[in-house]
This record gives sequence, structure tokens and C-alpha cells, in this order.
Amino acid sequence: MAQTSTDRLLRRTRLRLLATTLALLTLLVVGVGAATAVMGLAALDADVDRALEAAVGAQVAALDGELPSGEEDHEGSEDAPAGADTVILVLDAAGRELANRTGTTLTGLPSTAGLPTTVGGSDLRTLETTGGPVRVLTVAIGEEGRVEGFVQGGFDLDLHARQSHSLVLAILVVGLLALLAAAVIAVAVTGRALVPIREGFEAQRR
Repeated sequence: MAQTSTDRLLRRTRLRLLATTLALLTLLVVGVGAATAVMGLAALDADVDRALEAAVGAQVAALDGELPSGEEDHEGSEDAPAGADTVILVLDAAGRELANRTGTTLTGLPSTAGLPTTVGGSDLRTLETTGGPVRVLTVAIGEEGRVEGFVQGGFDLDLHARQSHSLVLAILVVGLLALLAAAVIAVAVTGRALVPIREGFEAQRR
């Protein structure tokens, strides 16, 4: 009878210790996974903005404050970034398209939303279009403080969304594997932790 009571006590103790250990390991895995996801997604967002700023900045520098002539309308530029997910447009002061430096198009562009009102001013935003979300950067160009036009860059966020989804999915898979490993470790640790206690009960019983 004494041995049965001891076994029950040890079993309850082991279950409690296992639950506590597994809960702590789960919190650790979830915390690390969430932090990794947040930092990874933030890095992807920052990469999109940096690429857009570099492409628009290069076009602004190439124009040097002067709008292209009508002969250059809708022609691609050799220096423009390649890729169907990016478009670089030159707009007049009213926001009408004068030239397409990439030769590609994105739904919703050109956009007159948030056009800067000062030379060198910029506006960065995400537009929800019928073709999906588009990250848009618009920079005002001109001379002597007078806005004469804009360089507008757009980036299709469809690829970005797929990359974000893949990153989150990978983190979830790794997290589940880590939780499985944590469960195995918790079982092993709690089993070893109760060995001295069991031996103490056995010695006391004898």
C-alpha cells in the first residue's frame, strides 16, 4: 500500500514537472519564433523600400531637375532596374505620365495621391489597387524651388507577399519541430529529475 501511494505521488509530481517544463520550453520557442518572424518581415519590408529609393533616386539624379522631352515618352531606359514587378515613371506637374523608364506597367500607376509640394520632397505609401498592393515612392523635381514634375516608382508587392508567406511558413515548421524536440527533452529531463526522489522513497521504505 505504501509503495502504491509513493508511485502515485511520483506520477503526479512527474506530470506537474513535465507540464511546467514543457510550458516554459513552449513559451521560449514561441517567443523566439515570433521575434524571428517580426524581424524577418521587417527586413523584407526595408529591402523593398531601399530598392525603391535607390531606383527612384537614380532616375532623379539622371534627370537633374529637367523633365524629359516628348520624344522620350514611354521609352525604356538602359539604366532602369529590370523586373516586371518594378516601374519607374516621370510625371509632369499635374501628375500625368511623361515617360516610362522601365517599359513595364503596374495597375494604379501613375498615382496622384500624396504628390509632394516641395522640390526634393517625397511620399512613400502602399496603394491598394485592383491588381493588388503596390508600394509607391514619389519624389518632386524642379528648379529654383518650383515643382515641375515627379519621379514615381512602384513595386508590385505580390512577390513580397509570397516571400513573407514562405518565411512565416518556414518559421512555423521549425517551431513545430522545436516543440516536438522540447517535448522529448522535457520527458527525459523530468524522468531523470525524479530518480533521486524515487531512490529516497525506496530507501526510506526499506
